[in-house]
Amino acid sequence: MKRITEYVLSQEEWVSLLPSVKEEGYQVHGYNGYEELTIDDGSRTSLDENRRMFSVCIPLKDGMKLRVKDSKLVQVIDSILDN
Repeated sequence: MKRITEYVLSQEEWVSLLPSVKEEGYQVHGYNGYEELTIDDGSRTSLDENRRMFSVCIPLKDGMKLRVKDSKLVQVIDSILDN
């Protein structure tokens, strides 16, 4: 089981982050009525417990959580947020 890194981001951070991670080839999914978002590389062989997956096309709110399982993606996100 991979470790999950959790971020709580502002709306401004979301707006700058999402296009950047998509450019890196990752997919963004919303869960739990879009209260949480998950980003992955699309290579999972099985879906998470919550099987409903969506593209993110909602107004992003301050304080929304981002859960990241991929350690390489954590590095990508950290470098984007540091800039």
